[in-house]
Amino acid sequence: MTAVAPPATTLFVNGSVYCPSDPFATSILLHGDTIAWIGGHGAEAAHVADVNTIVDLEGALVTPAFVDSHLHVTATGMVPLGVDLTSAGSCQEMLDAVAYRVAAHPGEPVVGFGWDERNWPEQRPPTQAELDRAGGGVPVFLDRVDVHSSVVSTALLSAHPHLQTLPGFHGDGWLRASAHDAARAAVYRDLPADLRIRAQSWVRRRAGELGICALHEMGGPEQAGAADLRSLLALAAAEPGPLVAGYWGQWADAPDADGLGGVERALDIGAVGAAGDIYLDGTIGSESAWLRDPYTAGGHGDAYADAERVAAHVIACTHAGVQAGFHVIGDGALDAVLAGFDVAATRVGGARVRAAGHRLEHVELVHSDHIPRLAAHGIVVCAQPGFDALWGGPDG
Repeated sequence: MTAVAPPATTLFVNGSVYCPSDPFATSILLHGDTIAWIGGHGAEAAHVADVNTIVDLEGALVTPAFVDSHLHVTATGMVPLGVDLTSAGSCQEMLDAVAYRVAAHPGEPVVGFGWDERNWPEQRPPTQAELDRAGGGVPVFLDRVDVHSSVVSTALLSAHPHLQTLPGFHGDGWLRASAHDAARAAVYRDLPADLRIRAQSWVRRRAGELGICALHEMGGPEQAGAADLRSLLALAAAEPGPLVAGYWGQWADAPDADGLGGVERALDIGAVGAAGDIYLDGTIGSESAWLRDPYTAGGHGDAYADAERVAAHVIACTHAGVQAGFHVIGDGALDAVLAGFDVAATRVGGARVRAAGHRLEHVELVHSDHIPRLAAHGIVVCAQPGFDALWGGPDG
């Protein structure tokens, strides 16, 4: 019988090791991939003679791996592969950046991020005609800094004429609301396969560098489409790297082209929930979040669904054993989603709703009366992420 070699042992010393039972821990001992011991300064001396390798952490922090609970992987991966417009100081600088990209990568679609017209001398983004001249006839999609509106070229609109029929299309190339969402989805659905894989691989590699062990991908028909989510899940299964949990943001009562509602499509793809960016409202920026009190300019913001529709979606997901979830920013939207959960709990039972662990994304304006109701329904709340600091792109 062949003897089995014992696992290699590694002792990490002189660090700051996160350990609830020992807040002063500085060292950690691994037997293979198993943590065998954690201790404070000086205690590691008892293990030095018995290990294969000693690593000096030089003060570095050691923690459990992180989970990014809200991410659009392909869009995030396109940040280093696309056009960074965060430093553009004017409309003309934005156009120059597009023209430079087209010259460097002829024939490729142009995807850019981060423009903000508020501090530009022109106080506006480029017109569609200006973007056409800079883009030289290729599809151009430039996401605003809040990722809830965009400017696009004629080539993109010509390839997807339905965009011109949607709310948020105004004929000037600046898309908002549903027109923006559909344009973004179209752009990412149309990405060349090699560019898609490069973007997804970059994100998974970067996640590993940042100590992230799992990613929650918020896919959907208004994000990058089913093929994009399938591609990412296949990539995660085929190569080492962070785990990927896929979510599919489609209403249960909104069948797709194949006649499948959100829950059926989520299960078909292999997603763990019909959740993520199912919009209850917009954002504070390009679109108005749904607020209790009116904005100073008037109106309470945009409401995309009511409590009854929320309840139907929650019930469908609860019956199927998958997570439901919604994009909720304004306090008015949170009122509506909780009213929907109240209805769902009445119809299928509060215990069943709580056990499903449904979730809300982008939650910002929470009041004291919301908190006990969120807890009563067992809802997982994901706050608005600080995506610029971590990934440098959308919704990281």
